[in-house]
Amino acid sequence: MKLGGLAKEMVVAWRFGISDDLDAFSVALVFPFLLVNIAASPFQTAFIPAYVQTQQREGNGAAQQLFSSSLVWLWGIFAVAIGAMLLSGPLYLPFFASGFPPEKLRLTFQLLCLMSPMVLLVGTSFLLAGVLNTKEQFALTALTPLITTGLTIFLIVLPHRWGVYALATAVTGGAVMELAVLRIALRGQGVSVRPRWHPMSHQLGRIIKNSFSLILSNLLMAGTQLIGIAIAARMATGSVAALSYANKMTLLSAGLIASSFGTATISFFAKMSVHEDWQELKSTLHHFLGIAFLITGPITIFIMLFATPLTRLLFQRGAFGTTEVTVVADLVFYFALHIPFYVANVLTGKIFLALQLPRVLLLGSAINLGIYATIAHFLSARLGLIGIAIAVSTTYLCSFLTLYYFANQKLKQLLAE
Repeated sequence: MKLGGLAKEMVVAWRFGISDDLDAFSVALVFPFLLVNIAASPFQTAFIPAYVQTQQREGNGAAQQLFSSSLVWLWGIFAVAIGAMLLSGPLYLPFFASGFPPEKLRLTFQLLCLMSPMVLLVGTSFLLAGVLNTKEQFALTALTPLITTGLTIFLIVLPHRWGVYALATAVTGGAVMELAVLRIALRGQGVSVRPRWHPMSHQLGRIIKNSFSLILSNLLMAGTQLIGIAIAARMATGSVAALSYANKMTLLSAGLIASSFGTATISFFAKMSVHEDWQELKSTLHHFLGIAFLITGPITIFIMLFATPLTRLLFQRGAFGTTEVTVVADLVFYFALHIPFYVANVLTGKIFLALQLPRVLLLGSAINLGIYATIAHFLSARLGLIGIAIAVSTTYLCSFLTLYYFANQKLKQLLAE
């Protein structure tokens, strides 16, 4: 899946380089994806442990009711979120893209409107994929995003060339097709995908409570991304796009490893939590952290050493020339430093999700936002875009150390009881 995403970025680079159009698309895409990450991802994360516990303790019927009610609640959240995003767009876009001329700003808002339905579509897919993962259908959920990747490449290379609108159309169209595939797969597992409200249960109340804590946590983390975009948008043309390319290059490896570990461990951690097997939970966390650092350490060094040839190999063609290679490669070098801590951060955070203690993640996010804002503001004024990349890597290091400390303290407490 990550390799497919890389192939897509290579085609995007060939077609758009680091142009004004791609700047507009990059900014417009941030806000729908932020809503998905702020609302959908936390809800899925809070839902999975509760779903597993309900299924094991009360049976499939109770788990089905919980899932059906959760869909209703999730759609209500997204309806409000999409409306707020579009209505307030003319207010926040000029602030976050203050360096954009009026025509570029109008294009950004048009692309935002075109991609807004993906919030509901992708958010629902998150929940369906979470249930499929509890049934160990990992391959299907991992491969489904290739649908959007394939559609993006197809629309970009069409002879009539829709321009940057091809990217926005692919985002929404791909989300529709991905949801359809997951819905069929989940029905094949005997789970009804029809939303139906049931009386509020204790588990649903806990999911809602925990998801709101996670939403606040992700909202704070989203602040780091918005700060980076706002700073980059005030710089030279293509700065936002260059930042996006470099971030995606490093996330190719970090995201692949983190998603592989994270998807598998959340179910394991949740089951250990149900059985109160705290020693096994602690041992499993340290085991996976050791593997993660062992894998990501050499990858980080390799990317840093070969940042320029890798960038040239992947992107230098068409509209992406030598100048663009230099800009992106410099960013990749510093972005790569965050790879081990990104993966370790995801793994450690799963402990608090399994224990249904999202408030710790909220505290960690608040600390991270303060650290990132301070470093990014200070370094970007002196180092430009590179200052933003350094700020990202430093923030992930601090985040991991914070979560790891609290995880050890909590597990020691549980073992002592």
